Amino acid sequence: MTKDLSNATVLLKDLSQLHEADKKKVERLNACLLAIEGPITGNLFDLATGISTFGRNPDNTYTIDADGISRKHFQIEVFDEDAMTIIRDLGSSNGTLVNGAKIQSPKTLQKNDRINSGIVSFRYIPKGDLDRLAYDKIHQAAVTDRLTGCFNKAYFLDILDQEFKKFRPHVISGHPGNLSLLVIDLDHFKKLNDTYGHLAGDLVLKEMAVNVRKVCVREGDIFVRYGGEEFVVILPNTPAKVALEIAERVRKTIESHPFLYEGNPLKVTGSVGGATLSQQMPNPLDLFKLADQAVYQSKAKGRNQVTFLP
Repeated sequence: MTKDLSNATVLLKDLSQLHEADKKKVERLNACLLAIEGPITGNLFDLATGISTFGRNPDNTYTIDADGISRKHFQIEVFDEDAMTIIRDLGSSNGTLVNGAKIQSPKTLQKNDRINSGIVSFRYIPKGDLDRLAYDKIHQAAVTDRLTGCFNKAYFLDILDQEFKKFRPHVISGHPGNLSLLVIDLDHFKKLNDTYGHLAGDLVLKEMAVNVRKVCVREGDIFVRYGGEEFVVILPNTPAKVALEIAERVRKTIESHPFLYEGNPLKVTGSVGGATLSQQMPNPLDLFKLADQAVYQSKAKGRNQVTFLP
């Protein structure tokens, strides 16, 4: 997500090269903003019908924590009936610029308009535009682990930070945080690799990811390959009790799957640790560290177990 896309060109130049499925997909895609400069370069921000707000506050549709961004910086409204898209500055300190000119009143956006707010620059891509499909593919490649199809570590760190900022104000005010996190570590994975080879290990990682995603990961959850045989699931709007139930479902799903490599049945289990955001966590990584400690406790107790720490 650190690619410089400021001079990116359309990757799909010939409509005849598109499969029919891709053509239909393009027709369904919303308008979006593509970040082309700043710390969030490469991120896509989907613009559904209605109003989307951008700024530093966690109650915005999209929280952008970067120099020069106001708490409420600008909003974009998409009108479904004619696909018109209008941008309004929300009284930001540094203003909102479109194609280098500070906007004083609502402005209708056109394809490839450049929006500047603070140190961040965006490019506007209209609804159903072919460029959206190309940039989706760029973005997907930037945030996805190629082997398992899970999100990668870089994306995890970005999303954890965003979710932390969204839920921590509720925790500070004394309300339940309802942001939970699971860490999953496959047991004796190095021994499996040494015994059967890395192709067997890759098969296990891929099948494990497919099955956990299918059985345990809900819409809105973020499933990540953190590295090696370690995976993470961010569970927004999920209290500890529900997170514990999901953790146990993950453990059972891994244990019960019939992994098979070249006719050899592979016994695979996973140790799971979990934690929920609390007032004692001033940093988003504190939540991850506590869940990681819980994994070590699961392993110390004999592996293939779930430990949830308060």
